[in-house]
Amino acid sequence: MDQNILESLSNLVELVEERAIKKKVMRAGEMQIKMKCPSGFKYDKQSNNCIRMTSSETRMRSKAALKGAKIRSRDTFGQAQALKKRKITMRKGEQKGIYTKY
Repeated sequence: MDQNILESLSNLVELVEERAIKKKVMRAGEMQIKMKCPSGFKYDKQSNNCIRMTSSETRMRSKAALKGAKIRSRDTFGQAQALKKRKITMRKGEQKGIYTKY
């Protein structure tokens, strides 16, 4: 009986936590490690895992993303600046062997 309860609890923990995927990225000319989580999860520094977001947090984030996308689409000068910075970052990343041209 106790073993079945422990197994069901361990299955629940697996549903709530996932491992984060490490990815090397270039930021401000320096290489940094970015933690990538699946959709519906967020990275938790304390447990070094991805934990499931609550439904209200997911809804708030999606609303904020839509609002930010509207604002960014109107800002043509900001888009040009972002493109310029992205080109510089990609060039530096190619020099350090993080990104490839193809």
